[in-house]
Amino acid sequence: MVTGGRTFGVRLAQTAEDLGVRGPRVFDLHIGLIAFEHGASELWTHNKRFVRIPGLRVVDPFAPR
Repeated sequence: MVTGGRTFGVRLAQTAEDLGVRGPRVFDLHIGLIAFEHGASELWTHNKRFVRIPGLRVVDPFAPR
C-alpha cells in the first residue's frame, strides 16, 4: 500500500489551503500529493478538473494528440 509520510496530513491541509482546494477535490489533491511524494512527475487521469499540483504534470491519456 502506498501512503504518505508522518507529516503528510499537515502538508495536505496546507497545500489545500494554498491552492484553494475544498470539498471532493481534496481527494484528488491527496492522490496527487501521494504520487508526487513517491517520485511521480506525471499523473494520468481523464478527469479534466483534477487538481493541478506544482511539479506534477497532469495528462489526459484519452485526449487527442
